[in-house]
Formats: sequence, structure tokens, C-alpha cells
Amino acid sequence: MRTINFCIPFVGTGVQYAEFLVSNLYATARHPERISISMSVHGDADMAAIKNSQVLNVVGSVVTVPPYQKPGVFAGSVNHSRAINALAANSEADIALFSDYDMAFVGAGWDTKIEDILESHDFCGVAYPMIWFTTTLPELKWLQNAPLAKYQGKPNLSFFAITKKCLDATFERKLTDFDEFIAGGGIPFQLVNTHQMAAVYGLPLGSVLWLDTGFELPRIIESRKLAYRTFLPVDFDKQKIFPRRSDFVASGGGISEGFSLPEIFTGPDGTIPFLVHFKKGTAKSQQTAGFGFDKFRKCVESYLQEAATIRDKTG
Repeated sequence: MRTINFCIPFVGTGVQYAEFLVSNLYATARHPERISISMSVHGDADMAAIKNSQVLNVVGSVVTVPPYQKPGVFAGSVNHSRAINALAANSEADIALFSDYDMAFVGAGWDTKIEDILESHDFCGVAYPMIWFTTTLPELKWLQNAPLAKYQGKPNLSFFAITKKCLDATFERKLTDFDEFIAGGGIPFQLVNTHQMAAVYGLPLGSVLWLDTGFELPRIIESRKLAYRTFLPVDFDKQKIFPRRSDFVASGGGISEGFSLPEIFTGPDGTIPFLVHFKKGTAKSQQTAGFGFDKFRKCVESYLQEAATIRDKTG
């Protein structure tokens, strides 16, 4: 039985998300005793939030990551990248698992399922949903009518589990250079202009790839011939965990419906729900509008309880 280090990039304004995730991951694990928790903080306020939270007694290590000082729309992603890399450098478990703090499992035994996958794969994780974006950034007027999308069909770093062997040998304990790319003045958009690029990133020719934390993964998978498994997103209208869109869409909240709705991901079999994501938790926590986290938590708990009842009845 392999040890698992559950690594959580943390921002203090969303402490309620981390509290629910930690409670949920231990409750749904088959072997919770083999799981350690690591979290990152960007300063004293984040550390104070942990010390005053329900997760204090179960967090094994806290890594301090200096925040990115330059303001801008991509500053949050830079901080996320730095946190991921710091947690990766700190992990010594057989499996390192990186997760946004506003996630939750909706099935029992997630730890054994991931362990089973990693017996024959280098890593596994969730895929980005197929959403086309546009931008209105005044400094990027040339992009305002372009179709923008994240890479498709391959794991990303919002939820990502990797073997220690792969983390050490392939990545040298550093999973992304996105923070350095942005800090160096890079613009996180690339035209998909070759058939090879289209195949690697799962996007059509002529579209624009939106780079983010871990944008290198598809290219590394291709060049190093790595084995991976992807947990695929489920259309909100085709899932049964969250019954009402209206629970999560805030009028005047400043976040579009596409970003407001929770994400649902299938498990290893490709059909049964495995993981859910409240989505944009930090941005939501910093606004006065309600985005339904209490509803999110209650729906997850209800779904788990119903699943447990069915298991008890069927043996």
C-alpha cells in the first residue's frame, strides 16, 4: 500500500473550501491512515487562517511561497504555479496528489482507485472542459475576436496525481514554468498553427491555446511518451449531483455562468462520478455575491449518503 501526500495550494479567504475538502477526502478514502496533508501559504494571513481552522490538526506540513508582487489578471495563476512547484519539491510520498482546495470526492475509495491507475501510468488527473472563451483585455485587442481554449483531453494541475518516480525523474520535482513565463513578460496565448500542435493540445487549427499552470504537460507527455489517465468533465445538464443551476449563479456576481457552475468529473471507468469542483473558489470568496458553496457541500454530502445506502442494500 503506497503512501499519498495530498498537496493543497491554499488561499486564506477560501478556508471553508479547504476544511470541507480535507474532511471529505479522509471520509471517502479506503485507507486514510496512509494520507498526509501538505498546504502552501503566501503570507501571514493565510497561515493565520490555517491556525484558526478545522484543518490545523491534520496538516502535516505548510510551505511558505512568496507571492507574486506584480498586479495583473494572471497573478493568481503565477501564485498557483509557485505553490504547485513548492509542494512538489517538498513531497516525499509514493504518490503526490495536487488538488485545488475547492474540490470534493463523490465516491468511496478514491485513494485505491488512484493507486491502481498509477500501477501502470505515470500520472492521472482531470481534463479542462471544452469551453470557448474570448477576452476583452485592452492590452490584447488583437485577441478580442479570437477563439480561446485550454488544452483538451490530457490531465491538468487543478487535480493531478503522480508517482514519485515520475515526479523525480521526469520533472525533477518542478511541474510547471508558467510563473517564470509570466514574470518574464510572456503572453499566455499561442496560435495553434500546425497539425502537430493541434494533435498535442487537442484543439483545431486556427484556434488560440490559452496557457495556464501546467501548460507544458501535453508537450511533455508527447516528447517523453508518458502514460496517463484522464478524468473527463461531464456536462452540467447530464449529471445528478447538483439539481439546480440557479443555486450557483449569482446575479451581479461578476463571474459568468460558465465559471459559476460546478464541474463534475467521471472516475476511472469513464461513467461514474468521481470528483467535483466548486470552481473559481478564490475569486468567489473575495466577492460579496453568494455562489452557493453551502449548496455545493450539501449536494455532495447527500450524494455520498445516497450512494452509501445503495451499497448497504446491495451488499
